Amino acid sequence: MSGLDANDIARRYGADALREAFDRGRVVDLPGPEKVGANGQRADGLPLKFWNELNTVTPPDRLVRRLLGTSTLALRYGEPGCGKTFVATDLAMHIALGWQWFGRAVTPGAVIYVACEGATRRAGAP
Repeated sequence: MSGLDANDIARRYGADALREAFDRGRVVDLPGPEKVGANGQRADGLPLKFWNELNTVTPPDRLVRRLLGTSTLALRYGEPGCGKTFVATDLAMHIALGWQWFGRAVTPGAVIYVACEGATRRAGAP
């Protein structure tokens, strides 16, 4: 049953099955061969969460409090010469050392800095 979305359920099992899934708001047991997964184990139905259940979501881990998470992708952009590299290097050093950054708590961690500035040619290009 994994990998099915609402369109798949409506197409394979009909609108009534989809309506039941949304009305019940919980895992719905649908009929048919989809109940057995590729590994031979019984597959679950459609899991749904209501708004009031979202308070159980755990907050993400942070490298820098209220700024940068551990599993996030960050982007800095701006005009040339505005200090992007300086800010990124400063932030990286504070993370590596576990020091506060502008009053924000920092969780120490490994840092890899890849310098890709100023290159006018592709790597490996003649």
